Amino acid sequence: VAAPVPLVAWSYAAHVAFDAILRRPDLFRSLFVYEPGFATYVADQADQSAAQEDAIAAFGPAFVAAGSGDVENALKLLVDASGQASGYFDAQPSAVKALQMDNARTIPELLFRQEPPPHISCAQLASLEVPTLVARGANSRRMYSIVSKAAQSCIGGAEHLVIPGRNHMWPDEDPQGFVDAVLRFIQANDAD
Repeated sequence: VAAPVPLVAWSYAAHVAFDAILRRPDLFRSLFVYEPGFATYVADQADQSAAQEDAIAAFGPAFVAAGSGDVENALKLLVDASGQASGYFDAQPSAVKALQMDNARTIPELLFRQEPPPHISCAQLASLEVPTLVARGANSRRMYSIVSKAAQSCIGGAEHLVIPGRNHMWPDEDPQGFVDAVLRFIQANDAD
């Protein structure tokens, strides 16, 4: 596929997508992000605090489990927090759980040894020149809602899509619905 291309990202990958487009806008035609995860561009102090408090409440138990070496329980706690239900991990299809368990060994790196995300400011997001859509689930955790709303506000002309009845796990729970939303956005913004 030749550049420029549409770019789609979910959760923490949205920050990578923002960084890539800010560095090389010539490579991208459009950007669809679902529930960005890093709050570096959340300017309001009360919103920053609320997002941080929710993140600690959601993911603190997973940090404790991973810190004690129980990566399988840490994984379950991370997935339960993202799905906003105790037992969310266990209720997933067997193939999804197996894939996640196969990657559980990466949790210590993810939680304790990853590089800090690049600082992306609201002003930098405002400089994005590609059509951008920021989506979030209507039932998502407060931290995801805060960060999504801040990104949309910073970008200014960005579309904002709220998915009724969905949370952070929408792409996994309803992959066809997610793909359909992405394709509608790409088609609406694709000159080719």
